[in-house]
Amino acid sequence: MSKIIKFSSTHEFVSIPKPAKNYIPAWYKKAQPVNTNLTFKKCVPFLDAVTAGYTIELSQDVTVNQVDGIALFTWQSSPAVVDVSSGESMREMPVPKGYDGSVNCAWISSFNFKTPLGYSVLITHPFNQFHLPFVTFSGVVDADQGMHTGKFPFVLEKGFEGVIPKGTPVAQILPFKRENWLSQEDKSLNLSGARSKWECYNVISGWYKTNRWVRKDYA
Repeated sequence: MSKIIKFSSTHEFVSIPKPAKNYIPAWYKKAQPVNTNLTFKKCVPFLDAVTAGYTIELSQDVTVNQVDGIALFTWQSSPAVVDVSSGESMREMPVPKGYDGSVNCAWISSFNFKTPLGYSVLITHPFNQFHLPFVTFSGVVDADQGMHTGKFPFVLEKGFEGVIPKGTPVAQILPFKRENWLSQEDKSLNLSGARSKWECYNVISGWYKTNRWVRKDYA
């Protein structure tokens, strides 16, 4: 039986997060597969990440202008979609190279959400979508008692100007069950790992999908 994550939008015209499989980037769809495993288009784990969970999309166009080296965000209607404040709260936090940490930017969410008992969510930058002119930070939220609207911090590419279109994926939500884990060394994995690697490279492609992959479904 499928687990259910519940969303509610606080604005009549703003959509709740949708399955991430609806946001496969255009460059991925256009890429041509080659007859080898050594390409992202043939990599099932790569696509599994892109399509995992649910996607928060931008509810309206956001225009970015640079004024004296500072990014200014504008949009046409309510609700507000970006919050900008002093970068003081990020002063000691490294940001990805090429991105601006001098201001504190955050996407403003317009939805509440709730997971089943014992489940949390990872909220992070859309997996493998590095063509976007921003990077959204990651956070884990325990949402099985319900969680209200909030903000998802991000940094903007230095010097970026232009329009970030409505519908752009700004964050990805991946539900997971909270469990305690222990790590341990197991040298027997060396033999089983060598065997599966040998089997994998004995076929041109498709070994992982045939022998290891399990279908996931987010609707």
